[in-house]
Amino acid sequence: MGGASIQIAFEITSNQQYERLKSQFSSEAIEDKISEVNLGCSDHDINHKYRIFVTTFLTLGANAARSNYVKELIDQSQSPPIASKSSTKNSTNNTLLTKESILFDPCLSIDSSETIRFPRKKNESNLELLYHLRGSGNFQQCQTKLNEMITDKNALNLCMNQTCPFKELKMMNVPFESSTFYGLSEFWYSMNDVYHIGGKYIHKDFLQASVKYCSTSWLVTQDRNKRNLYPKADFDRLLHQCFKSAWMLSILHDGFKMSKNYPSFESVSVINDEPVQWTLGALILRTRFFPLRSFDKIQNNVQMQHVIPANIFVQYAVFALCMLAVIVCIGVYLRRLHLMLNNHSQLNLSQLTNSYTANHDIESFPLYGNHLSPSISRQSQQFSSIVIDKQYNLKK
Repeated sequence: MGGASIQIAFEITSNQQYERLKSQFSSEAIEDKISEVNLGCSDHDINHKYRIFVTTFLTLGANAARSNYVKELIDQSQSPPIASKSSTKNSTNNTLLTKESILFDPCLSIDSSETIRFPRKKNESNLELLYHLRGSGNFQQCQTKLNEMITDKNALNLCMNQTCPFKELKMMNVPFESSTFYGLSEFWYSMNDVYHIGGKYIHKDFLQASVKYCSTSWLVTQDRNKRNLYPKADFDRLLHQCFKSAWMLSILHDGFKMSKNYPSFESVSVINDEPVQWTLGALILRTRFFPLRSFDKIQNNVQMQHVIPANIFVQYAVFALCMLAVIVCIGVYLRRLHLMLNNHSQLNLSQLTNSYTANHDIESFPLYGNHLSPSISRQSQQFSSIVIDKQYNLKK
């Protein structure tokens, strides 16, 4: 149930049910209301093919029904509007008369009020009609008035010479005995936003909550709202909750003729943690040929996108540790290389110093000098080499 219309959809599970629906509507109408939906991965998949009956009742939504109800309430009122003492001037400087009337509305909570401004007629361009609705909070009387709206007589009066949703609603034969039904949108809001009993529908509990709310003073309701007892309800919801509850009961039990003891109806907003909206159904229908493995890949990619940010920090930490280890290794290597070069330089310097000392001692020997014979000179060179080698070995 929405604001302007009501939709109902259910699966046709047998040929007898199909023939029964065909007998209720014309051949053209039934073709528009019955369609086959294939949710399989191919056109030849018969295991996921469903034959669905779907229809829409325009002007039977909660807000549209409220407008029709107020219009009928005004038409049935016994006291015509009286001229107000106050008057204003319109843009053409003509005096604009305002006629006001007070009507009691059983579909509004006690002491609540709503002002309805009717548009001026062409022959009364300087006349404005105001109706002040005062809530009486009589839920039983409210239901009675709404039930009258969907009788044959009222249906013909409200929609003469056009497709009548009330007549079609009267003709509906919903297979409650073989199906489970879920109420979306307004069914959920009416049960949950104020009464907090959304979910499995129990007629006794919903009726009791509705009667109690409608008979509660509007001042008390406003005080509760200030204390945040209705966090999901706005002003319009609180003002029209009484009417919408009565309209929901009338549609279910007098319109669709659902038994008050029917155990398989519940209002929902989510199923398996997924929001239930018409857009979800359209998405499933449009993507039915998309391979399921592709969905798995997409889901895995989405999961990886959520995992990557956490892994980035780990990767950065490992990279930093590796870089630190490389720097430490390079430092140790350079230090050892530096020590090796220093030791090698000191060793070469020591060898050169020892060699120079030995040669200097031989050359300054006083007996032979440069006048020795070649044989003695060669012997002295050999002796010098032996002395140097011995000194070098002693150093080592």
